[in-house]
Amino acid sequence: MHCIPDIQQRRCSAPDIILPIDRESLYEMHIGDVSVTHTKKNNKKKLIMTAIASVIAAICVLVGVILPITLSPKGTTVACITGVHVKYGTNTLTDGTSIDVTWTSAMGDFDSYLLQCNHIQAPDGYEAMNISLSIPADQLSATCSDVLLGGFYDVTLYTMKDNQTIGPCHKYCNCSQQVMTAGSVFIASTAGAAEYHGGGLGLFDVTGDLYDSRPVYQQRGGIQYLYYRSMYGAWYAGPEVGGNGVLKSISSSTTPPESGWEYWLSSDSDWHSDPTCILTSPAEPVWQQCITVTVHSTGPAAIAQSSRMGNYTWRGDWLKGRMLYEREEGGQYLQIVTGYVNWRIGPKKNSSSSGIRSGRGTSCPCDPAAGPSDRLNYSHWRYYDSSADVWREDPGLTVTCP
Repeated sequence: MHCIPDIQQRRCSAPDIILPIDRESLYEMHIGDVSVTHTKKNNKKKLIMTAIASVIAAICVLVGVILPITLSPKGTTVACITGVHVKYGTNTLTDGTSIDVTWTSAMGDFDSYLLQCNHIQAPDGYEAMNISLSIPADQLSATCSDVLLGGFYDVTLYTMKDNQTIGPCHKYCNCSQQVMTAGSVFIASTAGAAEYHGGGLGLFDVTGDLYDSRPVYQQRGGIQYLYYRSMYGAWYAGPEVGGNGVLKSISSSTTPPESGWEYWLSSDSDWHSDPTCILTSPAEPVWQQCITVTVHSTGPAAIAQSSRMGNYTWRGDWLKGRMLYEREEGGQYLQIVTGYVNWRIGPKKNSSSSGIRSGRGTSCPCDPAAGPSDRLNYSHWRYYDSSADVWREDPGLTVTCP
């Protein structure tokens, strides 16, 4: 499970260098820091060489290469490392997991690495615990084991020489990311749960809080929660931690179960089984299926909603646990908005105003099950016909992945 940050930038150690993350690297961020050592020279020269080293190191990070540079005075070394990423383990114990760290080879005068996973903030009821690992220079991965669920960690990789720290050659998730047991989870459905509670599904991140001795998860870009209620021996999903919820699965497991999910129908005040409602952990294989989707019609929607046809791309925003897609030409968004259960295409983010709608809130709009609705008795995506002020089905209207 990759680190799942809300960070929208990546930083180089050189001052004022900020690199925006592209969507391919959002979950495997490349952040280059610089280690500089100096021999004894006069202060003026040291300042000059430090400035030169910082500029060259920044260029190194900007072009995304590993570049060894040795400058006069002899002994000044710049080590630029790229490709480091943190991957959270899949241990499902409530009180522990691991942080797996991999990196590319560093350049410079060093003989080993030092990996530190420092506990910035411990969850309630636990003591902070720091982990330091000495790693041979030819080793390019290590694991900080037994880190705590919900803990905030500062993960730093140093280069070492003769048991002395040269400096941080790479810093990742600084003071801002949570360790996650079983990673984030994704709840998906293609039937009843998606039709009646599509806005309550999607990607959930662990919050670091516990309720009834189990972790609490929050919907990314939403206000739904996933939690355990010991009184009923079941996991629930709903708008209030500890509440009755709109989804449930009877299980006392330490993390949310994969199957057995039911959805609540207020019309008959009862729970209904949905065998298609599945929780996936790790979550990435589900939500990463479609970064770009194409909206196309061979029917009347092609003319009636021509401004909404085309390619839509995810640019990093989340809403109601789903990726929020933006039309490449701009001005239109494909999304599940707050208070609704289906996919919509409209001119504003998180607005119900739309010209195209699906029937169900599936995990991805390109799922064939997204269009139909048993509840509303239609079989295809619908479009708004402004000439007649009515919503119509269009069998030729499709949303697909390339």
